[in-house]
Amino acid sequence: MIKKQFFLILPLLVFLVSCAQEPINSYAPATFSNLRQLNEITSNVKIRVGTFQDKQHRKQLTCLGNQSIKLQPKETFAHYIQQATIKELKFAGLYDKHAQKELTGTLEDVSFQGGVFNQTSWTIRMTFYNEKQKTFPVTAYFLFTADVNNPQYCQHVSDAFPDAVQYLLRRLFSSTEFQTSL
Repeated sequence: MIKKQFFLILPLLVFLVSCAQEPINSYAPATFSNLRQLNEITSNVKIRVGTFQDKQHRKQLTCLGNQSIKLQPKETFAHYIQQATIKELKFAGLYDKHAQKELTGTLEDVSFQGGVFNQTSWTIRMTFYNEKQKTFPVTAYFLFTADVNNPQYCQHVSDAFPDAVQYLLRRLFSSTEFQTSL
């Protein structure tokens, strides 16, 4: 009798585990790399961060069938990147919500792909704009190690997203277009 009940409950447990959601951690500013890039900006310019949009309003991505890579409730990937940008600029002492210089952005693509030899990558493609609507596109391909056969694969993908955003912002802050727009 107990064996029969166990075999009835086992498929339900497997289903519930396979529908797991892997939350993305909050963003922490890069302690050295992005700060160094921002400190190379010689003028005492302050920057405000406007709206970062995503026409698709993506809040989650599917990972291995039933699992999801999710943000906090009501947060989109574009909003996550916007908040990360604000944190980086504040950390460098360059943020002012009333500044004349403004940075806005449009998220063009956010995706990840598992590859060979346990290499997985996040792709984040954004177009940034200054207050004069001058555009500067930035693409980040962030590689990390994660084995698609590992049961924790989706958690590893989720854990790598903040690092991918740091890399995107490093590419933005080091771009000539960004630095000359200030």
